Amino acid sequence: MVSKIVAKIIKENFEENYIRVIEGDRQATAELINAPFDNLFFTGSVSTGKMVMTAPRKKSVPVTLELGGKAHASSDETANIDLAAKKLAVGQIPTRDKPVSPPIMFTCISK
Repeated sequence: MVSKIVAKIIKENFEENYIRVIEGDRQATAELINAPFDNLFFTGSVSTGKMVMTAPRKKSVPVTLELGGKAHASSDETANIDLAAKKLAVGQIPTRDKPVSPPIMFTCISK
């Protein structure tokens, strides 16, 4: 689910030669980590994440892992941080007995 949302956002906002989302299973990941890249963002299981970590170390490139279904939030410099914090806090209130995973990381990207 997360990869489909990320893929849609990336495709709608960036040229493919700049950034690309590739979805696949563990075998596809094993093949892709040997491709040339400048930065790697991986979302998925812990076991595959461990495998993913080997390639950037060999190539000395940055990597971001989002493992185990943990939630994260991000923004840019135009965000109203107070409002974003309130919305994130309200989003933590369980509804209909469903557990809610709070964001464990907040990233603010500035120019």
